[in-house]
Amino acid sequence: MSNSFEHIEINAENPFKNDKFNREVVADNLESLIKKSNDNLVISIDANWGMGKTTFVNMWRKKLDNIGDYKTVYFSAWENDDSNDPLVSIICNMEKSLSSMENYKTEKIKEVGKHLIKKSVPIALKILTHGLIDTEKLNISDFNKEKIVELAGEIGSIELEKYKEEAQAKEKFKEELKNYQQSIDKKIIFFIDELDRCRPTYAIETLERIKHLFNIEGYIFILSLDKSQLRHCVKLLYGNEVDSVGYLRRFIDLEYSLPEPDRSIYLDFLINKFEFKSEVTEKFFIPYLKALVTQYNLSLRDINKLMYYLHIIFPRSNFCDLSNDYKFSPYSMMKLQILSSIYSLFPVLRIGAYDKYQKFLEGDYKFELDFTDEIIPFSPKDVYKNKDRKDFDSIFKHIVHNILKLHKDSIEGTIDKRHNNYSVNFHEDAMELDLSELLDSKREKLKFINNLEFADRFDF
Repeated sequence: MSNSFEHIEINAENPFKNDKFNREVVADNLESLIKKSNDNLVISIDANWGMGKTTFVNMWRKKLDNIGDYKTVYFSAWENDDSNDPLVSIICNMEKSLSSMENYKTEKIKEVGKHLIKKSVPIALKILTHGLIDTEKLNISDFNKEKIVELAGEIGSIELEKYKEEAQAKEKFKEELKNYQQSIDKKIIFFIDELDRCRPTYAIETLERIKHLFNIEGYIFILSLDKSQLRHCVKLLYGNEVDSVGYLRRFIDLEYSLPEPDRSIYLDFLINKFEFKSEVTEKFFIPYLKALVTQYNLSLRDINKLMYYLHIIFPRSNFCDLSNDYKFSPYSMMKLQILSSIYSLFPVLRIGAYDKYQKFLEGDYKFELDFTDEIIPFSPKDVYKNKDRKDFDSIFKHIVHNILKLHKDSIEGTIDKRHNNYSVNFHEDAMELDLSELLDSKREKLKFINNLEFADRFDF
């Protein structure tokens, strides 16, 4: 199983070749919109976390590069939010992407842009006092009224001159941007990714820089973001009373909501990306996981959380050890089937029905059969309809019932060690398996509970 959730490989010649969500048509429609527009545009691509925004914009950017009618710049705001001024990072990424182009050098843009990098009043104060005042340790009570007025006047003069210089630099900067765009005679498209993950101040300053410095014909900005999170940034900065939707509309011309992928396609996608798919998991585990995700109507965000949850607990199970010899050992096959029920059902409960999951962990149920029906509100035999596992499917609830009984007895310290009350009969093989083997060495706790509780310490 993979140790990281890596990005999808983007094919150089056919960028959307590995697109599992059929989003190429979205890219084509947006490109058509950009192509027909003669104005400066800022378009937001809105989707929740984990919905593949970054992959989409990278595929789209590569396709636009292949078309050849545009020049593109990619800028990850989140990776650059340690910068004091977003303009620094924007210019650096612009230079990196465009400096090799013919006809015009980006050096002029960079040179003019230097004069627009934000400088603070404390710097001006430090200059005035010839560095004698440590602005970080400044105590205003050290100055009398006349000195404060004098310094304020001096700082005001500096700020006025600074404003004039910035206004001139801003016009020069726009002029150089315009000259560059006209020299290559192509629209320049900036992809600003992960804006919602930045420091709130950095995210808003990025929007302000785009609005005030790049509002030039021929420059397009695509903002990849989770709008709800960005609205939260606005409220953190300006208070809960501010109209965050209206505020963001000052900067964004068009808002586009990226279509959510089909739930089953998305689950398959994550199963592949986390490398859960194998001969064994496809035979035992994945069918149960898919059915339970459907039965509990997990959202796309829930599915994403579920896969991270499984990513943590799966390596701690003995699934891999049993997988090596299940073809030669009926016992290993039976145990794999039981583990499949455990590691599909309880993680889904954890994400999709937390109240029921807590009842399970705490043993807060009086009648195991009733609670079994509560957490499995369907007939496994009817849902799975798999001839290869028809006997197992028919006793699925019986397995869960016995696990619930064993867990409750372990909590209450009443495990019956003399009589086997926790066996599951596999009629197909005329064999039975004692579920008490799932207990730890002290026969005090189900081993898989430790795995669940370990994963519960993570915040999803």
